[in-house]
Amino acid sequence: MKTIIFFIIIIPTMLLSQDIDKYEYYVGTDPGVGNGTIVMVNADESVAFLDSIPSSEFNPGLNSVCIRFGNDDGIWGLAKCMFILYTPTAQDSIIVLEYFFDDDPGLSEGVKIDLTEESIDLDNIEVSIVGLETGLHKIGMRATNNAKQWSPTVSQTFFVAKTIDPIELVSGEYYIGDDPGLGMANEISIGPSNQIIDEFEIGLDGMSSGLYTLCVRFLNEFDEWSSTQCSPFFIQEYFDGTPGIVDGEWWIGTDPGVGNANAFRFVEPGKMATLFDQAMLTGLAPGVHTIYSRVKDSSGTWSMIYNVDFTINAQGVPVLVYPADMAEDVEIIPTSDWNAVASATSYNIEISTDFVEFEDNIIFSESVDFLTDLIIPEGILDTNKTYYWRVNATVGGNATDWSAYYTFTTKEDLVKFVIQLSQGWNMVSSNVESDVSSLLAITSAITDKMVIMKDNVGNIYFPEFEIDLIENWDITQGYQIFMNEAANLNIWGNQVNPTQEVISLNAGWNMVSYLRNSNMAPATALISLVQAGVLVIVKDNLGNIYFPDFEIDTIELMRPGQGYQMFLMNAFDLTYPAN
Repeated sequence: MKTIIFFIIIIPTMLLSQDIDKYEYYVGTDPGVGNGTIVMVNADESVAFLDSIPSSEFNPGLNSVCIRFGNDDGIWGLAKCMFILYTPTAQDSIIVLEYFFDDDPGLSEGVKIDLTEESIDLDNIEVSIVGLETGLHKIGMRATNNAKQWSPTVSQTFFVAKTIDPIELVSGEYYIGDDPGLGMANEISIGPSNQIIDEFEIGLDGMSSGLYTLCVRFLNEFDEWSSTQCSPFFIQEYFDGTPGIVDGEWWIGTDPGVGNANAFRFVEPGKMATLFDQAMLTGLAPGVHTIYSRVKDSSGTWSMIYNVDFTINAQGVPVLVYPADMAEDVEIIPTSDWNAVASATSYNIEISTDFVEFEDNIIFSESVDFLTDLIIPEGILDTNKTYYWRVNATVGGNATDWSAYYTFTTKEDLVKFVIQLSQGWNMVSSNVESDVSSLLAITSAITDKMVIMKDNVGNIYFPEFEIDLIENWDITQGYQIFMNEAANLNIWGNQVNPTQEVISLNAGWNMVSYLRNSNMAPATALISLVQAGVLVIVKDNLGNIYFPDFEIDTIELMRPGQGYQMFLMNAFDLTYPAN
């Protein structure tokens, strides 16, 4: 009996515009095109070929099994290979599956599933996620046989969504003008069934005509306050106000014509007010402005035009934090940082190479909503060079003054390592230790072309959904990156000495970096693993392999920038030979 750990279903497609009518497979060494075991198939047939391979063709342990398709003109496609773990006796068949979430507890310490039970549906094995917290998790699975030999652990990332229970609001409050502090403003009534009263009265006694700001916030059952939402409003008072006034309108700037301006809302006879949408004040610079208004009585007669001046106060400007003024040895992919400005909805950052003619020498300009930091992408700054930067804010649709500019100088003597990424999947590594550890910073210049990145244990970086479980680049690891289009990933830092970097490898599959700065044959580069008898097989991004026990080497040369998958029988520490 044979036990197979991996299985593949292959659906033939068209080969060189002709119908596929056969495939051939071989185990181990390629016997040459057309010299394998040939099986005839229909053009639209799905092929599940592993179960048809006689067990006599397998050697105990790990086997390489390959398949290629041919068309009715005798033209063959490329061979596709996989690896099969074969155990030759019936008593060694798989009997137990175990799984775990997130952290591996060790062999035989996971949750067990007895595969010999008749009630087990092998095609639909269920696991319980009861007790898992909301968010991303990883499930790991492996199997064992009667001889207590464990398969490699395979893992998959999944997301547990949170069931959101209604949160009760217990109170609300509002204030006009200056914030008196949380819980110190005017109360807003919260009605039955957790509903907020749509309208509530605001006392305007003693308030003269002019522009004001109304702010509102709410408190929930957990004693947590919401963010404060503010809107400007205007009061116009007519001292001869009579009940006969039934309508009114206002405008700023050019008179749009009777009945075409913005409508006022009456709050009491003779006194009217309206809330401004933030966009209504867009473009108004700090300073004194004039609002015009008129009213209409019950007979339809419009009054003369009234006008009142109001002031838009100049807002504060951001205070720069990092890079600090006169800072030296700044990364060339720095995360700039500044202090927030009250009520700001966005910030604008500019970097220049000259402080005298700042605007004529701007090399970077970007806007961010609400955030008070921004990664300066790779490719903007150079090594050992002085730059100048400044930030302003947008408040109420108006730009504040620019902050004072700060100057900083970047690090010198950094090495740029270029990793060429092709469209689709890539397996990569770096032999340069980046001067910034953050994965977001390192990949900032290519995130618009990157779909997803995975590390050795299945953690992911998913820029589009702002998911980052990897966080920092590990110089000893290889990474898989899927790209929408080809691009270069530039890593700036210091060249590592491969003889001083110890890479700790686990039993089973590892995704490993190549730390030398030049090519080397895998038999030489991995001589310590081979001599220790722990290395089973090595794969590169293109599927080439180094299989020392069978003297198979289609990799030929290990190359800087490439990551490699290695299967080890036991844990071992790898150190590469010197450059």
